[in-house]
Amino acid sequence: MKSTFLVTFHTNLLCDADVYAAEVEQLKGMLSSLFTDASVINDITSHTVTHCHTEAELAHESSGLTAKCVLDFEAPQTVKLDKVKLTAAVRAKGRYKHMKVSKRFVSVPEVPE
Repeated sequence: MKSTFLVTFHTNLLCDADVYAAEVEQLKGMLSSLFTDASVINDITSHTVTHCHTEAELAHESSGLTAKCVLDFEAPQTVKLDKVKLTAAVRAKGRYKHMKVSKRFVSVPEVPE
């Protein structure tokens, strides 16, 4: 069963053009290390996940550097994403101690085969 979430990471980091590319790479690397680590996935989800797919859009908004991610989890049953554990995992990476994380479950209808 597929469970989809929209997760937004607000770094609150305002940056100018000189450091924007480097900051984007830092955030992209942090997200990649987070969502490719099976132990992190197992910790932040409620059930054993068989597959995780992530798409991210990074942008500099008025509040700072932001990453909007669509997380697709495949599991035998509906997956619950623990926002508290996800936030702790992000902050444990060390770079963004004051990052705000928001999540929303997205209902995606099953497509018949």
